[in-house]
Amino acid sequence: MRDCRTVPCPVAARCKATKWRYQVVGMGPVLRRRVLRANSLFLMAFGGISIVIGDVRSIWFAPGPWEGMLRGEPSVGIGPLEAHGLALLLGVLMWRASRREVERSWHVAAAAAHVFLGLCNILLWDIYALTDAVFLGYVSTTMHAVFACVEVVAAGARRRPRVAD
Repeated sequence: MRDCRTVPCPVAARCKATKWRYQVVGMGPVLRRRVLRANSLFLMAFGGISIVIGDVRSIWFAPGPWEGMLRGEPSVGIGPLEAHGLALLLGVLMWRASRREVERSWHVAAAAAHVFLGLCNILLWDIYALTDAVFLGYVSTTMHAVFACVEVVAAGARRRPRVAD
């Protein structure tokens, strides 16, 4: 049996026998909340603006920015509408999750979402060229890559023992 007075207890957040407790290595809980909150703002802003300015306008009130992609068939717009709507909803969920201490699973989910969205941007890059939105494609794809990396770091933050004050 280990002596809790000399070695930190690995199973408890705070060992009752000693002053040992755990802290997050590299990224504290406040920074992790801010990362998820910034992430959610990005998704809500890009998703919401894309729905209003691009999707709704192009599908129902032509002409719009996606006019070249739709080619007179508004039902083709279901893909961008769903993608931007889901980005908006993910942003809202992440915002709600960032209101308290963020669990690791939220960072994993956020990283996975950004990897998926960024990969879709790259694989379907022709849509950006077709709609003359290449600069917007660069910005959004770069931001997806940045947020995916930051969320992986936040998800990988682990606890290490330290002595309480």
